[in-house]
Amino acid sequence: MKKILLILLISFSLISYGKSIDARQLQYRNGRMYEESQQSPYTGEVIVYYENGEIKTKENYKGGKLNGGVIDFYENGEVKVKGNYKDGEPNGEWIPYYENGEMKAKENYKDGKLNGEITDYYENGGIKAKGIYKGGEPNGEQIIYYENGRIKAKENYKDGEQNGEVIGYYENGQIKVKGIYKDGKLNGEWIIYYENGQIGYKANYKNGLEHGEWIIYYENGQIKRKGNHKDEMLVN
Repeated sequence: MKKILLILLISFSLISYGKSIDARQLQYRNGRMYEESQQSPYTGEVIVYYENGEIKTKENYKGGKLNGGVIDFYENGEVKVKGNYKDGEPNGEWIPYYENGEMKAKENYKDGKLNGEITDYYENGGIKAKGIYKGGEPNGEQIIYYENGRIKAKENYKDGEQNGEVIGYYENGQIKVKGIYKDGKLNGEWIIYYENGQIGYKANYKNGLEHGEWIIYYENGQIKRKGNHKDEMLVN
């Protein structure tokens, strides 16, 4: 890990702008950072320290705005976050880490917003969730995983709203819930299952409200209750 940290620091220094100062020497004026007693916006590296003197953050500025690489550190010296800025906004790949050195996530930004493939990880290195973002909003299929690697849920999004089929799973792989979203609202048939695979609940939805017949089942498959709704108003 020390060797990796050294490589990161060397790489970071190559993309900095030569000058390096303590963050306490900067002042925020008119939307930009200035060195004390200077009239021109600051360009160069800035270092933030913990109270114990260890480095907390190394970041780069150009024309008073964050530009280039940034690295945050845990107090024990391990890398916490590594990323890039462009004109004051996150841009490109960002990777946060757990304190044990494992990746916490792999993210991509464009113009300050999440864009492209995003992956979250468990502390043991297994994938926790993955999906596609566009303009800061989830788009397309998003998959969530249990820590054992089995799929926990599959969801679909369009412009940040759930849209299309969603399936949730028990940790043993059996389907837990299955249904449809339309424009962020429950729509069509929804079924909830017992862990043994038997149906526990079946209903239809319209614009987020129960609509039509609904049935609740015992775990052995026998009907427990049933009724009929119209826009969530009980009919019988």
